[in-house]
Amino acid sequence: GVFALGWAAVFALGCAAQGNLTITGGSATFNKASADGGAVRGEWLNTQSTASQYLHVTDYTIHDNTANQGGAVAAFWLPPVRGRMSLQRITAYKNNATIFGGAFYMYGCTGDMPISNSNFTANSG
Repeated sequence: GVFALGWAAVFALGCAAQGNLTITGGSATFNKASADGGAVRGEWLNTQSTASQYLHVTDYTIHDNTANQGGAVAAFWLPPVRGRMSLQRITAYKNNATIFGGAFYMYGCTGDMPISNSNFTANSG
């Protein structure tokens, strides 16, 4: 695991206009952030785009991560950006958030958030 001073092990800030963050396959385990998103944090802000910008996570195992919000994953979309997220075949367990979202925390998500074939167990926050 990784201890990230303030940020997640994977941190995408200011994804380009109409930029998406896609994570496919693998795992994120035993990471700790003193801010948000123990393993993954994405932020879409200060863009002029009003297009939907997506966070896609597929075929991923996330466990034993810790953060203030989003023990495993935190994503933030600030207006005018329209945030969308999809989770497919996710296994998330034993993640902890001291404030909100034991496994996942989303702020500014404006559309459907489909979750399919996923398991969330023993997450807290």
